[in-house]
Amino acid sequence: MYVEKTTNITYTSDAKYIESGVAGKIKAAYQTLLQQQIWSLRSFPEGQRNCYNFNMTAKRKYLIRGVFIYGNYDGLNQLPNFELHIGPNNWSSVVNLGATNGSLHELIHVLTQDRLQVCLVKTGETTPFINSLEIRPLDNDTYVMQSGSLIMVGRFYFSPTPTFVRYDEDTDDRIWVPYLDKKNSVLTTDESVDTRNKYNVPQAVAKTAGVPANVRQPLTIDLSLDEKNAHSYIYMHFAEIKNLTDNETR
Repeated sequence: MYVEKTTNITYTSDAKYIESGVAGKIKAAYQTLLQQQIWSLRSFPEGQRNCYNFNMTAKRKYLIRGVFIYGNYDGLNQLPNFELHIGPNNWSSVVNLGATNGSLHELIHVLTQDRLQVCLVKTGETTPFINSLEIRPLDNDTYVMQSGSLIMVGRFYFSPTPTFVRYDEDTDDRIWVPYLDKKNSVLTTDESVDTRNKYNVPQAVAKTAGVPANVRQPLTIDLSLDEKNAHSYIYMHFAEIKNLTDNETR
């Protein structure tokens, strides 16, 4: 057990949640670029399907996040590809793009029973692995979907700097990534912003906002989906952070 200095999050061993797998570490050259919980990993050279099992609360909504950074831990320089499942259902395909440029997969999921099973499934010759698995309870009245679960495509905020936001600035430990685009400009404020609603957007996010670089043009945000026919949800958060003059309107 240890506390990650940059977030004040306490991490514990995964040993009591899974019986299979082999402990390992990414190469030291990559560790300085990453938070400490990413330095270690568990790989699964044996078996087609290896699963973590957790006792949870039925009908409760959870944010589930898996992080996969290869870091050439096995010295093979061979990037693995495998699948990630929630119980018997496919969650995502893990495709690592480079030794340190790995994958982060996040799901918002409502449990139908009082346990959660997260599985790594071998789909080829390479070995599945995982660096960290994080589970956070969420307010059941947020991120409401008609059915199934929500797979995160992105969570962005307008920022003048390339700094991401997570716990303890966000009490739900959502990870907010800066959206930087030459077509948009950023407004900021030093004043506190009223974010009193169920989504509880962190102040570091609420104090910045995006506007078109050209005021005659619309504000444009470009995103791409892996599945063009997927049922998609978009959540947008608005706040007035600029003092308007008497002849100005928003």
